[in-house]
Amino acid sequence: MIRHLRRTHLGAALVALPLLASDSLAQDAPPRALPAPTVELEESMSSIVGLIELADGRLLVSDRKEGLIRLVDLANGRVSTVSRQGRGPTEFLSPGGFYRQRNGDIWMIDQTQRRYLVFTSSGRPTKTAPYAQNSGALVMSGSNDDPHALDERGAEYVRPMPARRPSEASDSGWAIRRVGERTDSLVRLRLPETSVNTTQGASITAVKRFAPTDGFVAALDGRYAVVRAAPYRVEWWKDGKRLAQGPEVAYTPVRTTEADRAEAEKARAQISMPGNLRITQNDAQGNTRTVDPRGLIPPVAIADVKPAFDPSQLRVDTQGRLWVRRHTPQSEEHVYDVFDAEGRRIDRVLLPRASRLVGFGRGAVYVARADEDDLLYLGKLTY
Repeated sequence: MIRHLRRTHLGAALVALPLLASDSLAQDAPPRALPAPTVELEESMSSIVGLIELADGRLLVSDRKEGLIRLVDLANGRVSTVSRQGRGPTEFLSPGGFYRQRNGDIWMIDQTQRRYLVFTSSGRPTKTAPYAQNSGALVMSGSNDDPHALDERGAEYVRPMPARRPSEASDSGWAIRRVGERTDSLVRLRLPETSVNTTQGASITAVKRFAPTDGFVAALDGRYAVVRAAPYRVEWWKDGKRLAQGPEVAYTPVRTTEADRAEAEKARAQISMPGNLRITQNDAQGNTRTVDPRGLIPPVAIADVKPAFDPSQLRVDTQGRLWVRRHTPQSEEHVYDVFDAEGRRIDRVLLPRASRLVGFGRGAVYVARADEDDLLYLGKLTY
C-alpha cells in the first residue's frame, strides 16, 4: 500500500536550476527545502543499497540487510520480490547497486560472488556476468558502498582503497577504470587518514571518521566527478582529462561531538559480512571457530572537525548534475550542494534529518525516511 501525501511545488525550480550570482558561490547561502514526498510506500525496508527507475515508472530496489531485490510500483503500492539468494544463473548473494547499460539492460553488482546479475529493461533477471577482472584478494567493506561503479558501456570505475598494510600507507591513490583486461589510471585522489591493525590473524584497516577525503563518482556517460576536500571544489573528468574545474566553495567547518562518536560506534556494532559470509579461524588443536567481524574492528578514531562534505554521499542525477551531501551538525537536516557540468554550484537543497537521498528518476527524487526503529519508508517527490 501507499500513502498519498500533500503535494507542494517548492521543487519546481529544479527543472531548470538558475545560476546563482558569482559572488554568492563562495559562501554558503541558506538551503531551500525540497517538497515533501507526494507518495510513500507503507511497506518498510531494512536498507536501500540500490534503486533504479524502469521505463514504466516501477522501481528495482535492493535491500542488502534482508537479502532481497524488490520490484516496487509506487503508483498502486504493490511490492514483489525478484529472484532469490543463491548461486544459480539468475540468483544473487549480496544485492548491490543498479547500473543501466547502453542496450537498455540493467546490471546489479553482487559483491560476494564478484559478478553482476543482469536484468532486462522491464526488471526481469536473465543471466549473470563476471567482473571485468576476477582475480586478486577478496576485500570486504563494512559500508553499503559498491566496490566500484559502472558506466553505460560496462566500464568499471574503482576508487582508491586505503592501505591494507602499514608499509603501503599513502595519503593519495589513483582512481582507475577497468575494461576487460585493460586498466587505466584516471585521476589521483586524497585518501583518508587510516590505521592498519592485525587482530586474530586478520589485517583490518580503520578509517578515521571525518578525515578529509576527495570524493569520486562516475556518471553513465563516461564522465566522472571529483570533489576535492581542500579546497572544496568540483572537477569533471573524462578519459583521464579534466573537462572543467569549478570555483572554490568556502565553508565553516563543523566541530564533531559525542553524538557523532556515538553514531560511529553504532555503525561499527552493526557491521556484517556481505552475503552473510563467515570468518573462520583455526586454533593450534585443529579446531575451527567462527569469528564475529565486529570484534575485529577497533574503536573509531574521529577528527575534531568535519570537512565540507561526505565523500560517500555523491550522486549524479538524470540530468547530469552532481549532488554532494554536506556535513552538518548531528541533529540538523541534511543539506545537498548541487553542481552543474562546469563544476559551479547552482543550488542548495535540504532534506529532513530522518530522510536520505536514494535515487533519481524522470523528474523525480527518491528518498528513504527512517523511523525510530531505523526501518526505511521509500518516498517519491516530483520536480
